[in-house]
Amino acid sequence: FLVICGTYAGLATLLWFTPSLPWWVVLGPAAYLVALHSSLQHEALHGHPTRNRLVNEALIYINPSFWFPYRRYRKMHLQHHNDEHLTDPVLDPESYYMLPDHWAGLPAPMKQIYMAHNTLAGRILLGPIIGVLRFWSAEARRIMRGDREVTAGWLLHVPACAITLIYASWFCGVPVWMYV
Repeated sequence: FLVICGTYAGLATLLWFTPSLPWWVVLGPAAYLVALHSSLQHEALHGHPTRNRLVNEALIYINPSFWFPYRRYRKMHLQHHNDEHLTDPVLDPESYYMLPDHWAGLPAPMKQIYMAHNTLAGRILLGPIIGVLRFWSAEARRIMRGDREVTAGWLLHVPACAITLIYASWFCGVPVWMYV
């Protein structure tokens, strides 16, 4: 609970002083705090700091990272922990493995990107971009098919991100493009 409070307080303070600091001073601590918030989301979905799912979700609701709705992350990550499918590359949503038929159907440039992705530098530099684009395209397909659970997850995500953007831009004077 104290780490959650400290993370939000740290982000709020950092955003407050961002307009008067060089971007390179802000970038490291901001990245650390956003990553820490992601770790706190991971702890919340595993039942910490309380045993009440809704209380945990409320504690980490305000989202400083816009890429993944918490409820979607929660569902997919808990599917990942389903022991019968933990190492199944088709059913494990956190698997990087690609089935041979899928690999064979990729255009050569995509194969190059995925091969680069399978290096340490690729995981660090390309991994977030590839992960977000794959996730967003899959989510868009689910929403277009009328999946209400996915749609609800994104609808809850919008105000969680809006709180962050409103605070950053209106109260702290940080341009939206800079925050993103």
